[in-house]
Order: sequence, then structure tokens, then C-alpha cells
Amino acid sequence: MSRITLRRISLINTPLNVPPIRDITDQLPRHPSYTWDTFPTRRDSKGNAIAGKRKFEDSKAVAVHHTGVIGGSPVSHANYKIRQGLPGNPYHIQIVKGQPLQTNDLLSFTYGVGNHNDYTIHVAVEGDFTQQPLLEVDRNALYAVLLTLDRIFPNIKILGHNEFSGAKTSCPGFDMNRVRRDVEALKETLEYQESPNSDRARAYSIAERILDLYNKAQDENFKYRDEAIRKLLATEKFFKEQGWI
Repeated sequence: MSRITLRRISLINTPLNVPPIRDITDQLPRHPSYTWDTFPTRRDSKGNAIAGKRKFEDSKAVAVHHTGVIGGSPVSHANYKIRQGLPGNPYHIQIVKGQPLQTNDLLSFTYGVGNHNDYTIHVAVEGDFTQQPLLEVDRNALYAVLLTLDRIFPNIKILGHNEFSGAKTSCPGFDMNRVRRDVEALKETLEYQESPNSDRARAYSIAERILDLYNKAQDENFKYRDEAIRKLLATEKFFKEQGWI
């Protein structure tokens, strides 16, 4: 994956049953005069206003947001920011009814948390979670996105908007300690599934099952002996195709 631009990312495989992320960046309204990549978002050491993407290695944290409204959309948030004179939708990824949507290049410098935008990727769940519960489909999509960002940017920090210094907001409106615990638990599960230990455990389980069927097939008093024999014989075709017998 390019470290100059990060568009059209793919979610990593998880057990969360989340739909693939869709990149809608180019479909959103934008300011007629500039984009987030051409808008002067910060100043250099000499005080000159500058624009452009962040460096890959500058991405240190994910800021988790809610949009703070009920019934909003990536389009409506883009239009709201344009009316304020900003380039457009400020989030990098938005989750709408369980659907993850990429709304900016992950390296674009956008405004989401005052004084912390130079190193922060902004992920927002559509809704106001001070007024409504975070539904499971949105929670699962959020976790899949956070696990993916952790894979792209190793050791990236996960913080709620209200956890950044100087922030005076209730955003994102749900328990970030739970989010971090759940994401860490899922990360450990995925790491185990991808490890050699997981392969050995699966191989041992298969061998145990075959041995169990063999023992039952040998037992003349076992009520379902014929069924055990049938299941053992069902493996014969595959074994022959592999040249194992």
C-alpha cells in the first residue's frame, strides 16, 4: 500500500460480518476553490501557511467521533463545512448504519480535533450517542475499521474526541474504554488465528476427530458404527486426490 496516498483501503478479515468499506470521497460535495489537500491547513516553522498531505509516519492516533446529529449523512456534513468556508467533509472514515465509508484520503490533513489534526485520523459514527445507543452493527463496523487502521499504522493510539487535551465535548458519546478493550481482545484473537499455534491446534483437533471415528468404527457394540464408518470413508476421495493413500 502506498505511503503517499491512502485511498480505497480494504478492511482486514474479522469475525464481525461487516460489509466492505466503500470509498465515496470523489462523490462528496467539495468547496469550489480548494480541497483538503490544497487548503492551507497549518503553518510551517516560519509561520507560513501550508497545505498538503501528512507524511505516513506522522499518523499517530485515531480520533473517534460521533457526528452529533440524528439523520445526517456524509453529504450533509460536507455541505455544512463548505458553508463554513472549509473544503468539505472533515472525516476520513464515516460509519452509516453499519456501512463503513471512506470519505477522505487517510493522509489528508483535515480538521476534527483542535490542535491535534497534524497526527490524527478522524473516524465518525453517524448519530448522536448522547441521545441514542450505539447499535451493534455500528459498533462492529467501528471495530473493523479500528482493527484495519491498527494494521496499516502499527501501534496507533485510539482516543475519543473528548479524550484529547483541550477538547471540551461529549463526543463520541459512548464508552471509549470498552471500545479499546474490545478492539484489543479482537486483535489478540486475530493474531492467534494467524499464528502457527492456531494451525497446530486445528490439526490436532482434526486428528482427534478422525481417531474418534476410527475407534467408534472398531466398536461392534456402538449403535452408530455404520455412520462412523461412512464418515471415515468420506475422507478417502480427498486423501487419494492428494496422493496421501
